[in-house]
Amino acid sequence: MVFLLLLVYAGYLLILRRLVEILWSQLHRVNVDSLFFVLWVLLGIAFFWLYPLADSGSFGFFSDREEGLDISVRALLNGNYPYLCRAQSGVHIGCPSEGNSIAAMPGAFLLSAPVILLFGGAGWLSLFSLGMAYWGFKTYFGDDKRALVYLFSLLAGAPIMLAEVLTGGDHLANLLWVCMPLVLLLKDPGRKAAPWLSLLLGIAMSWRGVFWLLVFPVLAHFIAQRRWREMVKPVIYAVLGFVLVTLPLVLWQPEHFTPWQVQQRFSLYEHMLPHAGFLIPLATIVSGTLLGWFAPNREALLIACGWVLLLPVLAGATFNSIQLGRPTLLFYGWYGIFAIVFWSLPVPAFSSRWPATENTRS
Repeated sequence: MVFLLLLVYAGYLLILRRLVEILWSQLHRVNVDSLFFVLWVLLGIAFFWLYPLADSGSFGFFSDREEGLDISVRALLNGNYPYLCRAQSGVHIGCPSEGNSIAAMPGAFLLSAPVILLFGGAGWLSLFSLGMAYWGFKTYFGDDKRALVYLFSLLAGAPIMLAEVLTGGDHLANLLWVCMPLVLLLKDPGRKAAPWLSLLLGIAMSWRGVFWLLVFPVLAHFIAQRRWREMVKPVIYAVLGFVLVTLPLVLWQPEHFTPWQVQQRFSLYEHMLPHAGFLIPLATIVSGTLLGWFAPNREALLIACGWVLLLPVLAGATFNSIQLGRPTLLFYGWYGIFAIVFWSLPVPAFSSRWPATENTRS
């Protein structure tokens, strides 16, 4: 059945490729910003219809991703320490005493708070993050047509991206808020908006610890290219943004700052690999550093960033499969979403090196 699904998916991608070619050839006839807005509204209507079903568990899928953000932000607004609460699937208000520990770090609360206050829940976060991503990719590509086709290709070609939006998850939002300022800084570290982008990057890095791994290939690349001076100010501003948003909640009640424990899942496999909680991140850091060091250009660096985010996912899936006695991507597979954007940006069809043309065959 899995093999059959893969064949169906491969056929779907071939059809999608042709649809994307047709879309590209017709974009000169329409206002691209308006077309994106229409598609975004249609996606919002689908979210408005499907999210309540997903949130209630009607699809057989349960999660506490956005619930944790809703509970934490409301706790902060009431002057309470958010990490004393627990996250439960389908529970968006109050301070549950049972459930999973809050995993998100303080940057997630700051970036999701406007959406929660305006729309009542963090489930809308990934949808609105797509709007931010469109404007960011327009700047990165220097072409609104590429930005639209790129986002359309991601959502249509990678089902997990669309599923993340429609089920209200925050993984895609986390990825986009880290990726957008980072790729714009990689393209031009000295751009006028670099301080603000760096601050935003620092805040977004205070969400999930896995994104800290990006530091190693990026710094290794700029040091190897003898361009490390270009990154000094962005790094300072990013560290400042991270510290300003994270340190207050750490110092408030350090013994209850649950992300330290929740985000160290490799310790679950130390009965198979002694010191797994230390060795797996270390191996990832070394691999990412080497990939970044030998990356000859920005495209190769983006691929290195994708690998450094995927390697922990592969390690987790491998150990989980061994533990269960069968190959599985249960739990860990969803986190593969983090590598998708970094791997797809260098694709020649989207790369800024591809000349803008209305002739799709060119």
